[in-house]
Amino acid sequence: SITKTFIATTVLKLVEEGRLGLSDTVGQWLPSLGCSNVSPAITIQQLLEHRSGVYNFGDEVPFQLALFTDLNRYWQPEDVFSYVHAPYFAPDRGGQYSNTGYVLLGMIIRSVTGGTVDTQLLSNVFGPAGLHSTVLGAGMNWRGELADPHIDVNGDGIQEEFGNDTQTAILTSFWTSGGIVSTPADLVRFSTALFEGGLLSSNSLAQMRTFQPVLVGNVSIDYGLGLIRYNILGHEHWAHSGGLFGEYSWFSYCPDTRVSLGVTYNYTQTVMSGPSLPGELLIALSTLNNAALQTRTAKEPLTEPVNIPFVP
Repeated sequence: SITKTFIATTVLKLVEEGRLGLSDTVGQWLPSLGCSNVSPAITIQQLLEHRSGVYNFGDEVPFQLALFTDLNRYWQPEDVFSYVHAPYFAPDRGGQYSNTGYVLLGMIIRSVTGGTVDTQLLSNVFGPAGLHSTVLGAGMNWRGELADPHIDVNGDGIQEEFGNDTQTAILTSFWTSGGIVSTPADLVRFSTALFEGGLLSSNSLAQMRTFQPVLVGNVSIDYGLGLIRYNILGHEHWAHSGGLFGEYSWFSYCPDTRVSLGVTYNYTQTVMSGPSLPGELLIALSTLNNAALQTRTAKEPLTEPVNIPFVP
């Protein structure tokens, strides 16, 4: 789901270029969508900030069954809309996390530019940020092999290696909501370019950092435009997390310490119910970079509870 920050950056670049407006609507750019459960009155901004009310296809068990029935399937963006039910609420009447909204944004990027999302990511984000190992997995080739996620497929408590199976169906179905393949080093480069390197204008960054409450399941998070705000030991962090079937990822930037963090790792139920790895790392980094916390060194136990909600 860190893909969402990349897509939000791409959309805001198009806004800066005058090719798209945050108040533009789904009906304006996708007049032939043909899904009665997606209101044509939804705006670009509402999609970016998860205030569109559009139903999250990723929550649907029938979708997940279809996904794993044929992992070789190449999903088209339009295919997921058969799993989009009635909206959670009317546009701008609440906040609810939805992968569907970011698939719609990918389709809108194609409509606005007349080209592929891959091309826009390369020219507006990957290239300017100096990313060498980041691709949109649905349509771009990458060098080397994917890291092997592990997942307990049959519930026997054993984490099976999942990386030997094709990722085509997963990467293409989630597409612009979760299909980017990257590395921790590139996530740090992206974070630094976004918040310190002029990737976006100051006005666009200010809009990206306008946070409102959004529900992820029953947990409320502070969400901006493709960005989450966390407070860890008194420090604000601009971040996003995500994961798909056996892997977890995180990137963040702390304006107080100017520390960027990129993390990717396998996760299990034990890992997810225990201490948060990004949280523990951020506590240690904050300790190293803030004189107010020097009463404890990074080698001492990290005892403060850190609640970082998992955002798939």
